[in-house]
Amino acid sequence: MRLSHSPARSRSGFARLLPKIRQLAMIVSVFVTIGFIAMFVAGLFTYTSVGIDHDQVEGDRVLAGYWRVRWPGDGSFWIGTAGHWRPLAEKPADAFDLGGVLFRQPLRPIPRSWWNRRGFWRIDQTDSDPFSAKHYPDPVWTNWIAVPGWLPVLVFGGWPVWRLWNNRSIRRNGQVSLFASRG
Repeated sequence: MRLSHSPARSRSGFARLLPKIRQLAMIVSVFVTIGFIAMFVAGLFTYTSVGIDHDQVEGDRVLAGYWRVRWPGDGSFWIGTAGHWRPLAEKPADAFDLGGVLFRQPLRPIPRSWWNRRGFWRIDQTDSDPFSAKHYPDPVWTNWIAVPGWLPVLVFGGWPVWRLWNNRSIRRNGQVSLFASRG
């Protein structure tokens, strides 16, 4: 005689947890998309930069390094790192500091190519960084990648939209649910 197992009982702990993880990922994706939409719109008119600063003292000067995400005001989204020397007397060194500026006057980089005019940038040399020359007199390194500001919206927002469209037949309480699990 064969005993019948219900599908819910035969699923492993991870398999039962997977719909909850998927649901949490969906919620996070929706909120990240909303944030990127807001910053894309603001990034068309203002400069915003947020990230982490790290200072390292060497004698009478400081190697100031930072990791940032930035919206320079031209509709693009930048992520990367840079570093420069500055005098120690200018301001005290911080080993670790959250830094950034919000909604300032735009600092639109001058496009150098067809790709730059469309929002795609790749900067890995200090002499080609459009921000270092203006704001940091003694740059040491720079490494930036930029994409048009609508691209992260498409990447993070595509999954919830696709899921909603693809799973419109899944219903909970008679309504289509973006967060419905497949069971």
